[in-house]
Amino acid sequence: MLAQFIATFMTYFVQLKTTLKLWWLRVNISTAAAPRNSKQLHKIIFAGDGYAEGYGDWITFGHEAGTTTHIRRMIQAKKSIRSAWKTYNRGRYLTATEDWLPSTPDGLFDKTFKTPALKDAEGRCTGRGHSSSHFHRIHIV
Repeated sequence: MLAQFIATFMTYFVQLKTTLKLWWLRVNISTAAAPRNSKQLHKIIFAGDGYAEGYGDWITFGHEAGTTTHIRRMIQAKKSIRSAWKTYNRGRYLTATEDWLPSTPDGLFDKTFKTPALKDAEGRCTGRGHSSSHFHRIHIV
């Protein structure tokens, strides 16, 4: 009886913790500031599974997590790059490779890369594979 209670409690705890982490991650992605010099703004889109989104990274308010943070730091550290670059995080937790294929009708590829605001992006990267083997199609009850 006690073991069943503990198992049920832990299941709900993990669900709540995951939901709150994803909410916090997405709030920070949406509030990340654009570069100040936006006359020559270049765009890079990062899409893919939870790793691309930044699930599992340490997140502070107003900063994105995931691949975009690391790429932005590398661009800023390179003194020879003078153009302004904006990185867009479009990863989605618990998505798999087939969700991001261009051939998938109404898939995430078209919804992400063909939106009017991002279709002129000069860099497009997808990170796929991890969720395909571990988490894809798990439905938490």
